[in-house]
Amino acid sequence: MLKRFAQDLRYRQTDAEQKLWAFVRNRRLNGYKFRRQHIIDGYIVDFVCIGNKLIIELDGGIHVKRLSKDFARTQHLQDIGFRVLRYQNEEILTHMDEVLADIAKNPEERTPHSNLSPSRGERIRQNDL
Repeated sequence: MLKRFAQDLRYRQTDAEQKLWAFVRNRRLNGYKFRRQHIIDGYIVDFVCIGNKLIIELDGGIHVKRLSKDFARTQHLQDIGFRVLRYQNEEILTHMDEVLADIAKNPEERTPHSNLSPSRGERIRQNDL
């Protein structure tokens, strides 16, 4: 059910998600491999670079009403080893250069032993990173 919902979200992207995806897909941002609407530990995250354990979340108007849920979600994702960057949709639409610069400075080099998927313990193929 969650997988189907994530697939549906890929087809119903917001304008901000579409714009950011155009800049990070196919390793366009410093060669980092991002996935969109990816399931991690029961949560669907907007964008994730698994190899660098970096999650990017875009917040629209609905998130104003969900601050406590978003905080708990972010805390859980950080507890399992991810760094979470949050941007307002408006930032993506009006200040993309600054957002991309911020994202590009955040991924760290992978450690030699970080080739396990944090959500299911599966091995990640080298070309997925």
